[in-house]
Amino acid sequence: MKKITVILRNKTPLHSSAPGVSKITLDGRIGDANGFPLIRTRTMPLPAPRGEGVMTMVPVPLIPNNTMRNALRRAMLDSVFNQLRGRASISVGAYAGANSGNASGNPEGVPATFDETMAIRNHVFLGLFGGGPRMIEGRLKVDALYPIHPDALRTIGDGYEERMISGKLTDVVWQRRVDPISQAADESVAELITGGAESLTAWAVNSLEQSRRAADKRNKGGKKGAKAEEGAEEAEEDGGRGLKAFNAHEVVVPGIDWLWRIKMENPTKAQVGLVLQGINRIGDVQIGGGHAKSYGEVEIQDVLLDGESIWDGSSLASESAEDYFDALAEALDGLKAADFENFVQSSKDGE
Repeated sequence: MKKITVILRNKTPLHSSAPGVSKITLDGRIGDANGFPLIRTRTMPLPAPRGEGVMTMVPVPLIPNNTMRNALRRAMLDSVFNQLRGRASISVGAYAGANSGNASGNPEGVPATFDETMAIRNHVFLGLFGGGPRMIEGRLKVDALYPIHPDALRTIGDGYEERMISGKLTDVVWQRRVDPISQAADESVAELITGGAESLTAWAVNSLEQSRRAADKRNKGGKKGAKAEEGAEEAEEDGGRGLKAFNAHEVVVPGIDWLWRIKMENPTKAQVGLVLQGINRIGDVQIGGGHAKSYGEVEIQDVLLDGESIWDGSSLASESAEDYFDALAEALDGLKAADFENFVQSSKDGE
């Protein structure tokens, strides 16, 4: 079993959406039915000390293992496909299988033969992730990304105290959508829009009506007197939930160190090399959601292979990794398009 430990630091906010939508008011009250839409970040309850030796389950933000697994796959795939570009092509089904493990998402329920299983498991890329119509098990096991924080100490273990930051890990980012018509209603726009000034006027009237309806709806939620008037003004200001509206989402603040554990069961040297190369390029892959906002940019702080650091501060340049990279280069030279076509081929295709 090969074990790799990676310490990452998020340079920008990090976000992995929790299912469902909550509500938040402008003064930060979460759960208020009269608030604005809030997308929470994903958390997991972990046991954490809360005084006098008492352990309490505390929600801690994390990035799920399937997200990290997919990020590592994306970081590897360029190296893999670059060996085929210009000298071979693969079918769209084979491409989908390489990206997701299965071209159709429907396993056959037919066991793979021993020879097929070993051929796939020893493949430099396919053997790591496995999958295919016969659901061959891959050698790669990827853990979730845990913050190095006192509330996660029991889960991540000792030895990370110097990287630990206490306190709240998350904050709320507000966004405001702006009505593009109200912001650009001049003569040049009127000349471009069918119906000209009349269409722009009708749009403005409709937008105002939506704002007033939104204000009425918010005020029925319990606001009275001055608060109701403030709510109405606020709703008119932001246009309710239309093209001009507030919404928010919860993010993990930048500058947090995270622990990421990766395991490989009896891998080949080339497979270890490919995983290390993928880790080396993980800074080029955004983690989690919010890509359009540049969320999820990370940088490597350290990489340990079987407990030994192989990170020199900017790359995996240790002599400990050379054998693995040499084996990887040889395996990539031998890649064939047929490897990926055979991987996604149904057992019925040969009948």
